[in-house]
Amino acid sequence: MGIRDLFEKLSLESELDERLVPRHIAITVRGTQQYAELNNLSATDANKVKFLHIKNVVKLASKAGVKILTIHLHDELKEDELDFLSHFCYELRDWDYLQEENMKISVLGKWFLLSSRVVEPLKDLINATKDNKKFMLNLCINYDGQQELIDACKLISQKALMGKLDPQNISNNTIKEHLYTSNFPSPELIITTNDAKTTEGFLLWDGAKSKIFSCPVSWPDFGRQEIMNALEWYMKG
Repeated sequence: MGIRDLFEKLSLESELDERLVPRHIAITVRGTQQYAELNNLSATDANKVKFLHIKNVVKLASKAGVKILTIHLHDELKEDELDFLSHFCYELRDWDYLQEENMKISVLGKWFLLSSRVVEPLKDLINATKDNKKFMLNLCINYDGQQELIDACKLISQKALMGKLDPQNISNNTIKEHLYTSNFPSPELIITTNDAKTTEGFLLWDGAKSKIFSCPVSWPDFGRQEIMNALEWYMKG
C-alpha cells in the first residue's frame, strides 16, 4: 500500500511505517503576498489565512506519523501580523485537537523581545502545553539562524570564561546543547514553500544534513497533496 492510500485512512499514524516517516519535519512559511494577489485578498485577510493554516498543516503532519513539526514564520512580523498572532495563540490553546494529540508547543527565536501583546499570549500557550509529550509543534518567531549560532557561541564563551567548560572539549554536541533547538533532534526533512531554493538560514546548524524539498506552492496553498509529495520524495531516499 502506498502513502497516498494510507493518507485516506483515519488511523494514519498506526498504518505508516515509522521507520520511513521522518520524525521531525520543518517547513518555511512563504508566499503569503503572492497568495493575496492571486486570490484578490487584502494583506490583512491573507495574513489571517497564514496563521489559521498552521492548524491544517499540524493535522496533516500528525496524521502522517510525524512527531515534531517546526514552522518558520517570517523573520520580522508586521504590526497586523502581531495582532493575528496574539489572537491565534489563544485559538491554538483552546483547540480541541491540541488536547487530543497531547501537543506541546515551543517558541524559538527572539520572540520575547516583541510587544507584550504577543509575548504574554505566547507565554500562556507554552505554559498550557508544557507537560504534553505526544506531538511537538515549534513556532519560529522573530527567528534568525545566524543569530541562533551567535547566541550559542556567547553562552559557550561565558561558560569557558567562568571555568565551567574547557574550550578544548567543545564539540558538535556542545553547540547543539546551546541552541534554541537543544531539546529536540534535527529535522530529517525541511520543506520550503513558494518554490524557494534556499532555507534562508532556517535551522542553520540543525539543517546541515537535512533533505530539502522545494514545494512550488505558497504556504496558504500547502495542503494534503503537497505534504504527500514531500513525504514520497523523502521516502524514496
